Amino acid sequence: MAKYLANFDSDGNTTVIYWACGVGGGDIQELGDMNEENAVSFEFAPPKKLGTGTQLLPAIKYFTEAKFPFAPWAIYVFITDGAIEDLESVKAYSLQLAREISQSKRNYTKFVLIGLGVEAERHKHQMEELDDLNYGGLKYDNGDEIELWDHKMASDMRRLEEIFAEAVSEKMILAPSAAITDSNGQEVLPKGRASYADGLPALLEFTMPAGSRSFSVSLPTGQNITQPIV
Repeated sequence: MAKYLANFDSDGNTTVIYWACGVGGGDIQELGDMNEENAVSFEFAPPKKLGTGTQLLPAIKYFTEAKFPFAPWAIYVFITDGAIEDLESVKAYSLQLAREISQSKRNYTKFVLIGLGVEAERHKHQMEELDDLNYGGLKYDNGDEIELWDHKMASDMRRLEEIFAEAVSEKMILAPSAAITDSNGQEVLPKGRASYADGLPALLEFTMPAGSRSFSVSLPTGQNITQPIV
């Protein structure tokens, strides 16, 4: 999963932590920023201090306030047994974030819970409460209603891509600009617009020559992402 998320990230790295550590489960343990190669070779040893409880809010605030407060877009994935002892505090903070996003004080943010194991089935209702949280009609700048939480059960997932099934809006801008070329290095043009020079949306629509075997997305960071066509 860390490898997959690193590839999805705009700079080719993903930040990994252990959460719900220490007394009361209110601490986190930073494992660091990982690219695809680091994630494959990294030894995910057990946490140094196993938690005696499960608090989700400290992990959320680590990302939204300490690590990435000004990210142009952010998706955070939490693997959990479903028990969330500070659920009401998480709800209150989520509503605060939603208000800040609707007022353009924060950018696009999404949280994904992945329930793992038998305990997650028992606590599934807590994840559903977050998934169904009512934000009173608050909206993003593009007009989409704000819905911060999504949840999935690991036992129901067949592909890692399912993490993002509800996490990304088609209108969401993932990068300030991009260029797309076919497998022959020829630039392809998007449908309905001249180019992606003014922003790379989450939904890409373009036409390529019939013989193309892949397409590549070049980002302003210098990162190139190639997708084979199956």
